[in-house]
Amino acid sequence: MRLRCVLGILLAAGVVLCLAGVFLSLPWWVFAAVTAGAGGTAVSLVRPRLAWGCLVALYFVATPSIFFRPDGLLASIFVPHVLLLPLLLGSFLQAVARRESLSAGSSLLPLLLLVLGLHGLAWFWAPTPEFGLFNVGAMAANVLLFWGLVHHIRTVADLRQLCWALFVGGIVCAAGVTASQWWEPDWKYTPSAYWGMGFTFFVGRNGGFVASNHAAAYLVAAGCAAAALRQEARSWQARLGLLLGGGFMLFGIVLTQSRGALLGLFAGAFAVFALNARLRHRFLRHTMSFLVLVLCCVAVAQPGYLDRLLIGFGYTGDLIFADKPGEEEESQENLSGISARFRMWRDGLDAMQQDPVTFLGGLGPGGFVTITKEPEVHSFWLTFFFDLGLAGVVVQIFIWIWLISQFKSVIMKPISPELAPFFWAMLAACLAELGVHGLIDHDLTSMVSRFSFLFLALAAAIIKVATREQQEGHRACVQRDSSF
Repeated sequence: MRLRCVLGILLAAGVVLCLAGVFLSLPWWVFAAVTAGAGGTAVSLVRPRLAWGCLVALYFVATPSIFFRPDGLLASIFVPHVLLLPLLLGSFLQAVARRESLSAGSSLLPLLLLVLGLHGLAWFWAPTPEFGLFNVGAMAANVLLFWGLVHHIRTVADLRQLCWALFVGGIVCAAGVTASQWWEPDWKYTPSAYWGMGFTFFVGRNGGFVASNHAAAYLVAAGCAAAALRQEARSWQARLGLLLGGGFMLFGIVLTQSRGALLGLFAGAFAVFALNARLRHRFLRHTMSFLVLVLCCVAVAQPGYLDRLLIGFGYTGDLIFADKPGEEEESQENLSGISARFRMWRDGLDAMQQDPVTFLGGLGPGGFVTITKEPEVHSFWLTFFFDLGLAGVVVQIFIWIWLISQFKSVIMKPISPELAPFFWAMLAACLAELGVHGLIDHDLTSMVSRFSFLFLALAAAIIKVATREQQEGHRACVQRDSSF
């Protein structure tokens, strides 16, 4: 019955949008995007759990987007934000109908709400009020995305579905990264100077549907999901397909030339091998296999990527592997991106030191972007300080204490064989992106900050499921002992 309702709503929406598109003479891609948005809205209202899975698979998509220019700066609304309101409404209606709790089941949510409240307070001294309000709204949307993802993940079966959604999204993301080498669409629809819509592939460094660093971050999570699914696959066909899919995602990471994502993936995998006693004896074999696979991907996709790695570790000589004409003269600063980050962080720190209020309370939401003219802070670790000053640093310390203590509590107890592949794979992804890649990328309130909250949601979800399973197992043992 619900499926018929969805199909009916989609058909009616399609007819209305066709008439509107013809009447308004919309470009075909705008018409297609609006039609897809209407379909997603219908599915979100009728099948919210299915829609949340689709949102995870499309979480990385940054084009098409709706863009605004508050205070002369660029602010964008992406696919996850467009689907957020109908998803929340559908989830609320489903919870009321089933008499389910709306709690996220994670004590990390109050800390994130505290961060959101501090950003709302810091808005009063933000240098650009309208743009700052957009940034506060972006963080509020990200907190709601965090709630929705954690709220709907309660069991191992939910984690499995999450990993399948990440796997499907990873294939699409890697395909977009690959296609961006040859296809460079740059379409704009601007009814006014203040707002418009755009469909643009990110091709400066291959990113496809999203900027290269964020494509690589999503591919790290998707690759870890593929590894978890492969561990429990029964047929050799499924294991081979997941292996090839994971290899394609690794190929996509190499194409993005994101050193932070690749080094984070190495570090996350190493940490999982070190923490999991059952995997330690496989460490050398898996590490060598992974290195060989990475080198093969680099040799095929981006030989010049080795220059970026060498410069990142301090190499200052001539480029060795670059083969494009004129690339040998490319500056170390332009190739690496590290010096550019240090420059923007130094500019932000200089601005904070000029006023005790900003040093204690931060530059406010959007303040760093306004001062440095950069799209984001480019560091999950530093964004607390630049946005909220010393108060943000204190809150960040509490968040890290929560994450470390919760993971330690789970790891110190037995993890069921059914949960183990998903727990360790998602832990590797979170360590890679929040712990390592987060040093030089990600944000809290910018238009691309949703990736930070994706990995926070993954961390909270696996902690939530593991804690519940361990508590149920403990209660079962107590009941069995008391029966004797």
